[in-house]
Amino acid sequence: MAPELLAGSLPKIPSDIYAFGMTLFELYSGETPLVNVPHTDFIELVFRLGVRPPRPEIENVPRVTDSLWTLAEECWLQDPKARPLAGQIHAMVVDIISEISVDSPGEALMNSPKGTEISNSNHNDPDNIVSSNKDLPDLPLSIEELTTPHHETGRFKEAEQLRLEVLEKRRQVGGDYDTDTLTSMHSLASAYTNLGKWKEAEELFFEVVKKRKQVLGVDNPDTLASMHSLATTYANLQWKEAEELHLEVVKKQKQVLGVDNPDTLTSMHCLAATYNDLGKWKEAEELYLEVVKKRKLVLGVGNPDTLASMHCLARTSIDLGKWKEAEELYLEVVKKRKQVLGVDNPDTLTSMHNLATTYIKLGNWKEAEELYLEVVKKRKQVLGVDNPATLTSMHSLAVTYGTLRKWTEAEELYLEVVQKQKQVLGVDNPVTLKFMNNLASTYKDLGKWKEAEELYIEVVKKQKQVLGVDNPDTLTSMQYSANNYTHLGKWKEAEELYLEVVKKRKQVLGVDNPATLTSMHSLAVTYDTLRKWKEAEELYIEVVKKQKQVLGVDNPDTLTSMQYSANNYTHLGKWKEAEELYLEVVKKRKQVLGVDNPATLTSMHSLAVTYGTLRKWKEAEELYIEVVKKQKQVLGVDNPDTLTSMQYSANNYTHLGKWKEAEELYLEVVKKRKQVLGVDNPATLTSMHSLAVTYGILRKWKEAEELYIEVVKKQKQVLGVDNPDTLTSMQYSANTYTHLGKWKEAEELYLEVVKKQKQVLGVDNPDTLTSMQYSANNYTHLGKWKEAEELYLEVVKKRKQVLGVDNPATLTSMHSLAVTYNTLRKWKEAEELYIEVVKKQKQVLGVDNPDTLTSMQYSASNYTHLGKWKEAEELYLEVVKKRKQVLGVDNPATLTSMHSLAVTYGTLRKWKEAAELYIEVVKKQKQVLGVDNPDTLTSMQYSANNYTHLGKWKEAEELYLEVVKKRKQVLGVDNPATLTSMHSLAVTYTTLEKWKEAKQLYLEVVEKRKQVLGLDNPDTLLAMHELVPIYKALGQKKDAKALSKTLEEIQKVPS
Repeated sequence: MAPELLAGSLPKIPSDIYAFGMTLFELYSGETPLVNVPHTDFIELVFRLGVRPPRPEIENVPRVTDSLWTLAEECWLQDPKARPLAGQIHAMVVDIISEISVDSPGEALMNSPKGTEISNSNHNDPDNIVSSNKDLPDLPLSIEELTTPHHETGRFKEAEQLRLEVLEKRRQVGGDYDTDTLTSMHSLASAYTNLGKWKEAEELFFEVVKKRKQVLGVDNPDTLASMHSLATTYANLQWKEAEELHLEVVKKQKQVLGVDNPDTLTSMHCLAATYNDLGKWKEAEELYLEVVKKRKLVLGVGNPDTLASMHCLARTSIDLGKWKEAEELYLEVVKKRKQVLGVDNPDTLTSMHNLATTYIKLGNWKEAEELYLEVVKKRKQVLGVDNPATLTSMHSLAVTYGTLRKWTEAEELYLEVVQKQKQVLGVDNPVTLKFMNNLASTYKDLGKWKEAEELYIEVVKKQKQVLGVDNPDTLTSMQYSANNYTHLGKWKEAEELYLEVVKKRKQVLGVDNPATLTSMHSLAVTYDTLRKWKEAEELYIEVVKKQKQVLGVDNPDTLTSMQYSANNYTHLGKWKEAEELYLEVVKKRKQVLGVDNPATLTSMHSLAVTYGTLRKWKEAEELYIEVVKKQKQVLGVDNPDTLTSMQYSANNYTHLGKWKEAEELYLEVVKKRKQVLGVDNPATLTSMHSLAVTYGILRKWKEAEELYIEVVKKQKQVLGVDNPDTLTSMQYSANTYTHLGKWKEAEELYLEVVKKQKQVLGVDNPDTLTSMQYSANNYTHLGKWKEAEELYLEVVKKRKQVLGVDNPATLTSMHSLAVTYNTLRKWKEAEELYIEVVKKQKQVLGVDNPDTLTSMQYSASNYTHLGKWKEAEELYLEVVKKRKQVLGVDNPATLTSMHSLAVTYGTLRKWKEAAELYIEVVKKQKQVLGVDNPDTLTSMQYSANNYTHLGKWKEAEELYLEVVKKRKQVLGVDNPATLTSMHSLAVTYTTLEKWKEAKQLYLEVVEKRKQVLGLDNPDTLLAMHELVPIYKALGQKKDAKALSKTLEEIQKVPS
């Protein structure tokens, strides 16, 4: 029985042709067709999978010649319309008779075992011509595989060769316009599509359509079938052309066959698929709904073609961001296909595969992984490990591993899949290239950016040759390659490539196409990375507007762009706008995806980051705790996203003054990332960098120095010396040298970093300007105040041009310039600049913002130099009050303000009030920071100094001794802060007339400062100057005279 009869079609001549082919095989081979197929599997293997008898060995059955075998195969083709007509069979038989001598065909028939063969017609694929072999056929089996960009292919090379031979014979017999020749040309074009040879397929289908229109007419079903196939080929190359041709075919078939005809519905189905490829998801959804409704009425809900349309409707729901609807529909399709086709059926497995993909979208990654594993196992059993469908599932499993951040497992599986694809389909096959592209993406995720770069270049080059430069897959690979450039720090190359992709996609797909909008979004992200925040802002606004129109406000892609736009606001200093937009995104994602969805958690993480930027550290802390808890439950404690949130949470602890908690959490993140990603992974190195920053905040500068050296060394090896991340670590390392008093080393390193950043990023880049600002700060420590002033002025000027005068980074530079004016004793200039900065910060950041309060504190300090002590006192009191309210009394920043207020009391000769406040501050700092903390030791030193004003010399001496001892242990004897304490102790010895102790200590301080700071450093000269009267007090007049002469020669004796 012909397969279409099993599908419910009425008996027609093509059904008899099928039976004739089977009879022909039985007569000449002496074998019963399909005798070894179990009866229970007949419908599955013959009806659905299209199994046909294998060709007998020519040595055993010499009568089955090539010509005879070709005729048999043509007769039992899956598509009834592709089978030859009776007249064509007659002509072929005449040719065969001359080749074959039949001894006794009747005897052959009498001796053959009796059996029944069952096969299947596939209305969804007019091109499905199966080359018989002993394995299951590997050609497309259902409509959804027609509507995807790449067919799941099998042994098509053999089919291609056979069809070439058939076509050549038919051309010799009937000529180019013979209907049989055209049928063979159609079949060969189908083989080309299955091999990914779309250009060859397009050219041949185009020729067939043209000839059939001339021979058969435009309304002939065979002509329409070829037009349909040509449109399907266009879908792999030129979607707009495919759309136009599908529309023409559907219109004709409705007129000729009727709207309910299965072939018409198939063409409508394919048109919907083309809409999907063009990003016209709403049109695709509407047409799929119509087809599903029609097929349920005409074919029934359990019909494989109906289920195929439901399957594709679910896929469109995914594109529209309707993931829950897609999940429900896929569950229904999987259930029906298991009942109708069986659990091992390739179509069932395809739906299970897509259901797993939906789980990925919904953030149900564990369920996705389990289902993919089941599909891979089944496909290996049913189809074999080399079958393209199996490889596709293995590829999707690798994608899932990547989503789960199991990048090592993903890499191993991608390598296996790519190797197999190359063997089965060849290195130039579009599917192979697509898989190679995803392998490159995995290299990127693993931080193997150089390997990724090389593979992307290879893939793009191949795709341009095979598919053309305008092909969507080529453009996708170019976009991924551009993204990889950003990780390599090649931002200019990334920008240029993104611009090319955006331009091409606008030309090929149109400006409203989702893929075009994705490229525009990525370009905006690159602008962000390049610190072109204004350009990024404008592009984000355009993208979000378009996505809301095309996809809807609730679409996940729209929400992603809104999230990135919010992040961009933070860079522009528009923190209120950022906060409002993040809150909107979080609210929408909770509604659309649920609170446990990874994308929702990512938005909550970003909102927490914004709270940190807004200095709302308590709100940030609460949100980080919630996010980390959820991510541990949903993703696992080792997941990179979980670790990222833990890292940001640790950073937030530093702002809250919870430095011990920060250190412990950073150590945990570093340990986990080393285990999960490896010590050389960029993310691991980022965590180590952050831990080093924390060591710096904790004033553990030696530990910070050692860790920075390790990080910089690794980053140079992994990322390269010019990479922005490497340069950032070098910058922080230089900053650590500053705190360690290694100002010369810091100066050299800052100069190197600034030079590199100017070359790589440009002189106007915010990171370059940040390094220049740090370098300027280091000049102040070296006593190079003019150089510092000039560099600060340049940074302020540049930041005003690049970021604007109201940008927080610009205001920070202006603040630092004011501090430099202070150091240069330009107190009036400093006062004017502080007033401007504080005014701006109050407008932009708010009066309670920690940065505003910091500038107010420095402004108060400047008042003391101007002798405006009352103004200073009032301003310090305001800052202390605000910081207690905003940060809490135990916060290190609050304690710093209280320390500064105590200093002001001392300046105002309110030494008792100062003493009381110092005692409170030191007590708090010992509790919060520890007794060895440099800030604690600084407050103890100032407290000791205050004792001298109160005449409490013994208390001062004891406290100075404790500070000197601690600083030697913590910072080292060469640290400038240690030398300052030793100097203060020497002054106290002088006051107590302990001349010998004073002399010994002054000599040590002078010698050390000469080594560390240089002979002409003001602090060195001050100690030398104060040593002169010590010599005199001890009667060492010659030494006093010699030292005075040395100071006169230097000509820098302090007044």
